[in-house]
Amino acid sequence: MEKQPKEISKVTQQVVRYAFQTCGGDITTTALVMKRSVAEVEPYLHDVPSKAHGHGNHRSLEYAHGYEKWLVRFLTQRAEKGQLTYTKEVQRAWQNKFKKAIPLRTLQRVFQDLGVGFKVQKVERKLSLKHKTARVKFAMGHMNFDFGQVMFTDAHTLRLSRIPHSKGRRTMAPSGVTPKLFAQKNPPCIKVYAGLTKHGCTELVEVTGTTDLENAYETKRGKEACKGVSSMEYSYDVLPRLLAEGKRLFKGGSWTFQQDGDGAHTAKATLTTLNEWTRDMGVDVMLDWPSMSPDLSPIENLWALLDMKVLHAQPTTLEGLRRCMYQAWAELGRGIIPRRLMDSMPRRMDQVQKRKGEMIHY
Repeated sequence: MEKQPKEISKVTQQVVRYAFQTCGGDITTTALVMKRSVAEVEPYLHDVPSKAHGHGNHRSLEYAHGYEKWLVRFLTQRAEKGQLTYTKEVQRAWQNKFKKAIPLRTLQRVFQDLGVGFKVQKVERKLSLKHKTARVKFAMGHMNFDFGQVMFTDAHTLRLSRIPHSKGRRTMAPSGVTPKLFAQKNPPCIKVYAGLTKHGCTELVEVTGTTDLENAYETKRGKEACKGVSSMEYSYDVLPRLLAEGKRLFKGGSWTFQQDGDGAHTAKATLTTLNEWTRDMGVDVMLDWPSMSPDLSPIENLWALLDMKVLHAQPTTLEGLRRCMYQAWAELGRGIIPRRLMDSMPRRMDQVQKRKGEMIHY
């Protein structure tokens, strides 16, 4: 009859586990140090990470490598669906699938052996030949343009989430797999308009699309119009406030108003309001802005900085998000960041021409 290994006390178990880490994860050496047999110490070392080598013990690592195909398939499916994946999520899925625990450090070592790492989700913007031609033409025509007299405007949405929505996020994926951009479904959010000049930033203007303002603006089309900013809301509420802020920042001097080609920006009511300001206040309008060109607008970089500041504050409620948003925007508008962003415009025009209309690294 085979002799059963002798059980050891809890205090001795802790000493055995510490000795195992000190010995670099070698069970035989640990047994010799503790003057016990391998069969006595082995049951207490299954989930102890090796201190010397920085990964799980050899037995659990060997067990984990038996499920490499499942692990790669699991990560690939989540990456292709645009789902964020981290080590703890893989550990929970592993336990649910195989009904057996696996140490986090063992998983990390398996990821290293398989070439699995964190990758940035790809935000795809496909430019047609027409887009590229328009971008190059705009850049060539504005190489010597004084962008210091321009106010760049745009809309932005801040969502109550740990991760900024406008940028790709880091997630785990196997080698050769590019994760898709993940979009959370219907999180509480605040949608705002603002402008950027070398003298500073305008005030934020909250618009329809903000969670607690969903039904704030009705049009002839009814509730359907409340899903986004309509031309009426933009031309009657948003645009006059942006133009008034521009007049304040430029202190009544001549300046140019920039906006993208959104439907609300090119509507008849919007063009009528712009024509009135052009005639009465001496405001020029940049009408040749190319479509599909967020990389040319410095206010997009300002939105990214705003996202980072709000993310760092970690608000948990919509009111907390609003408070953090206004505080962060005030800090960004007072510093030298607006001037530096505006000074980057000549370099952007130069890069667009060198890349023949492709997206630039801004």
